[in-house]
Amino acid sequence: MTDLMPIKESKTKTTTVNVCSSSANARMIANFRNHHLVIDAPDYAEGPGEAAMPPELFLSAIGGCAIAMFELLAARDGLPLRHCSVTLNSAFGSQTRNAMGVTTFKEISLKFLLEGVFERQGQALLDTFQAGCPLYGSISMSCDKVAVQLQTQAQSL
Repeated sequence: MTDLMPIKESKTKTTTVNVCSSSANARMIANFRNHHLVIDAPDYAEGPGEAAMPPELFLSAIGGCAIAMFELLAARDGLPLRHCSVTLNSAFGSQTRNAMGVTTFKEISLKFLLEGVFERQGQALLDTFQAGCPLYGSISMSCDKVAVQLQTQAQSL
């Protein structure tokens, strides 16, 4: 278990995103706050596959949640985190259906590198992320396999 406290206990948060079609077939525009993002249907699904595709955005959001939490927690708790990165890989397809008939990711792997912290500190950051990120919680409850690897590189004195 972790010895770090969550970033902030608060009430339920809400987010609104609007996604609409564009003049190009299978290309969508997502709008949120004052941002606009082009999304393409994947080329393997007969989309253009040039802009970011939904699975890439989903995995990027999970990675972004992790890095943001690591940096905020480390700064708040005085941990010497210098750099962090995560590489995410996934496998899915129409044959990956759960008992309810819904297509899910078959497997997602997350490989974390945290520089500047010791293994115990890195594990505490990872535990807090896993308990606090709703995107991670969603995949951990729906995927057949979620593989997590943590590598830390602490500075020697």
